Amino acid sequence: MRARLSSLSLADVNDALRRHLSYSDLSLVAVTQDADALRDALLSRGPATITHDAPKPPSVLEEDAIIGARDLAIRPAALRITPVEEVFAQ
Repeated sequence: MRARLSSLSLADVNDALRRHLSYSDLSLVAVTQDADALRDALLSRGPATITHDAPKPPSVLEEDAIIGARDLAIRPAALRITPVEEVFAQ
């Protein structure tokens, strides 16, 4: 498995993502200390700042800038904050 994964090119990965994922009906869950701030950031449509714990090569930082500038087009009605007390209530 590791050998196969390491042989994948960027084009291979992007092709698989296009074939198997669609964000038009994608559901995500995020656990965070400040849900309101995360909601505001997701809805702001401004560029996201991607940070790393260690220095990265320029190619990674260039890709981060492209990813961070992408408009996710999240509709406010599609974003829901569920308090932790309700997550396991059912």
